[in-house]
Amino acid sequence: MRDRARLFSLGLLILGGLVAGCGMPTPTPPPSSTASALGWASLDCGRLDHATCLRIVTMVANYAPAKFGSTTRVVADYSCPPNGKCLGGLHALVVLIPASKASGADLAIFSVDALPGQPETVGPYPYSLPEFMQSLLPGQMPSPSLVPAQAAASIAIGQVSSTIPVTVVSTKLSTYGVEAVMGSLADANAPVWAVLLSGSFGFPSCGPATATPHPCPSPATSELVLIDARTGAFIEGLMPAPSPS
Repeated sequence: MRDRARLFSLGLLILGGLVAGCGMPTPTPPPSSTASALGWASLDCGRLDHATCLRIVTMVANYAPAKFGSTTRVVADYSCPPNGKCLGGLHALVVLIPASKASGADLAIFSVDALPGQPETVGPYPYSLPEFMQSLLPGQMPSPSLVPAQAAASIAIGQVSSTIPVTVVSTKLSTYGVEAVMGSLADANAPVWAVLLSGSFGFPSCGPATATPHPCPSPATSELVLIDARTGAFIEGLMPAPSPS
């Protein structure tokens, strides 16, 4: 019954915001008062506007009501990193931090996603909390150190095969989703070193066998190697390197 009462209260708060948008003088309460009204410890909306924040937190509260309690800190934000390239539509994370987090309990992380023109969906987030969101959780999550850029470049060179000496053109810190737009080998928000190499990189095969002989493609002169910035592990090599967007 307590969970139902909280969800009902949240619905009234959202309805109040909608009525205010139609010209009524009822203001939408700030996140702190919203959290108090619903019995949570706090609500942090990050870069989300308050109406969107309430909507997606409501979805998560309906999806997993047992995760919410009077000592729960609720943190919501867009899933793309600040100043990064965000996909179209809505892609957000809702993080629930119980009081027992200090004793080792796991965070509950949910994603709310919708492509343009599509309905929003909610579900468990299967990856670790993105690094940029850890700053929203002071004292809760240690900030991992990153592999130095020079070390990442050396790892990248060791992953490629070239018939001429390899040159490091550039090394930049990015995210997997920005560098490998259609990739699926890592979380889109995973920090990566994007190491651009020049050389002569042969393709692994000439394609499937055919009745008519055909020449192999010419070697690529560039390759973009993605290295996990937290662990130094090789993720993927793209050749030829994608053109800058």
